[in-house]
Amino acid sequence: MHYFTRLTRLLVAGLGLTLALPALAVGTDAGLLITNDVTLNYQVNGGAQPEQSDSVTFVVDRKLELLVAAADADWISVPINQEFTDTPPLSGVPALNFLVSNLSNADVDVVFGVVAQGAVNITGFTNDPSATDTGVDGVLVAIDSNGNNVYDEGVDAVLTSAGDIYSLPAALSRDPASNAVSILVVADIAATAVNGDYEAFSLVAGVASAPGVPYQQDDSGNLVPGTALAATNNADDPALEQAVFADFFASVDPENIGYDFVGDAPTGSVDEIYDGQSSDTSGYAITGVDVLIAKYAEVIYDPISENKYSAAGAPTGEEPKAIPGAVIMYVIGVTNLDTAFDAEGISIVDNVPDGAGPVELVDEGNQTGATVNVPSQVTVDFDLTNPGTTTEDFDLSAVSDQSVITSSSCGAVPVVGTTNFVAAVGPDPTTDPEVVVDLGTCAFGNAGFIVYFVTVETNG
Repeated sequence: MHYFTRLTRLLVAGLGLTLALPALAVGTDAGLLITNDVTLNYQVNGGAQPEQSDSVTFVVDRKLELLVAAADADWISVPINQEFTDTPPLSGVPALNFLVSNLSNADVDVVFGVVAQGAVNITGFTNDPSATDTGVDGVLVAIDSNGNNVYDEGVDAVLTSAGDIYSLPAALSRDPASNAVSILVVADIAATAVNGDYEAFSLVAGVASAPGVPYQQDDSGNLVPGTALAATNNADDPALEQAVFADFFASVDPENIGYDFVGDAPTGSVDEIYDGQSSDTSGYAITGVDVLIAKYAEVIYDPISENKYSAAGAPTGEEPKAIPGAVIMYVIGVTNLDTAFDAEGISIVDNVPDGAGPVELVDEGNQTGATVNVPSQVTVDFDLTNPGTTTEDFDLSAVSDQSVITSSSCGAVPVVGTTNFVAAVGPDPTTDPEVVVDLGTCAFGNAGFIVYFVTVETNG
């Protein structure tokens, strides 16, 4: 700044000089007119002379500085195939949280760019070096209007965009009491994602000269990424309010990349100093619903030992063997270990252990002609590497050996099948039947099962 435009030189004996210069505090409002007055009083041979004075004015320039800070301490858990628009309106949708602060000495219009970076590591997060990119189907940027750190459709203000550049609906205040805004980044997670995938996002905020119009350079010759303008370091003009990019903290985190607001595309390089923008990164950890399946088989009858269980379903002490004419009970268990999300559209396809070629090893259902008793309960272990750690007890009191197929969808009333096994679509559909059952939705914390019976072939 050139605070003075004139200099008076006085070569007078006995000179007395008083200067009045106001101190400029950091954060003085841009556009403020500052006037500096100087007064000179002196005497000649003891006689007071006319007072001399002068003044100079200048306009406080615009210091432009934004700061983006991710408010998430670690990856945000999100389910597979999350969608941020639906009917009825969704609430509580997991979102990435950023705090955007205006450190300028003026209210500033702000534009945003969102950069999907896949499974990049994020400084300070619990990173998995083997993580893979899940992919996204769309992104929504909103103001967290109610401050609950999740997206609530119809409550949080969704930002409009031109191309992929989003804009705040009003300038962000420079008042320390209201100079920050909480921004949510919400993503549609691909249906093809799997548990353990990651998706990182950088939010880049840039200063704008008008709503939706990002700066391309300041008056000190600093350029924004992507501009075709030649750097012009304009001389200070005390009569004009000039703009200066003041973002002097270069990002030390390589994942915090910049944005080309001119070309509407990521820069692919780390956010730099004095470019009129700031960025930070957060991300989603795909926690897909943890559904386990396990298969249990038990010989419950043979024509020598006969029934293993009593009519009440209690063990009798007999131990039938898998000889021709024996009845085998198969139980397929499904459990949803998640604590928040349901598993939908569960379909079970189970190949019946049939022999290849003309010789069958088993027949469908109970082919003995005798009534075979069924246990009242069976325990299915879902983790054979750590037996007993993940088990489910299934109530089979409604199951009959004459039912062919019985299924219970995650706590629902068991459903008895009315048809035989279906033909497979494999190499030989006539000799390779399958059990096909749609269990539908399995709510979190619930389990379901399928029970069917086969008889070891006696005519082999």
